[in-house]
Amino acid sequence: MKPANTVKLILALLIAAVALYLFFLRPTPLAPGEMAFYYDEANDELVIDEAGKLAPFDGKVIARVYACEGSCSSASARQIAYLEKLTDVGREVMERGFELALAGEDPPPELMDDGTFIRANTLVRKPDEDRWHSLDTRQGNRIVTGADDICSSGDAVECDPAD
Repeated sequence: MKPANTVKLILALLIAAVALYLFFLRPTPLAPGEMAFYYDEANDELVIDEAGKLAPFDGKVIARVYACEGSCSSASARQIAYLEKLTDVGREVMERGFELALAGEDPPPELMDDGTFIRANTLVRKPDEDRWHSLDTRQGNRIVTGADDICSSGDAVECDPAD
């Protein structure tokens, strides 16, 4: 394979890994200026900031916010279903991957797997609990798949700050 084709293949694989990462952290594509919900752990409050940031940052983690029966426009109806962040190792590898991609270099080998690394290095927890769980554990999976359970009717919708 020609060196130019190798670089293109590597960049394509890195982009695929980043897309998989963003799939777990943000189910819809990011648009310029798009905002997201975060949770400030020091102040115990829901905040809005620029979407796509690698959490944790500045004491904030991603907040997955839902409302029952489509009532996201009412701040009082919004509920935090779960919180999400990267492990220190996950964050370091993702940052290194972005830097290497910008420099046209090979991505870290951890980002070349089938998503196992990202799942193992993404942590989730319920807002009323202190313990974080890896996304690839039964507990972590239960937290994420149980997000709809915040509504007795089961009709929870994920909220967007623009709502």
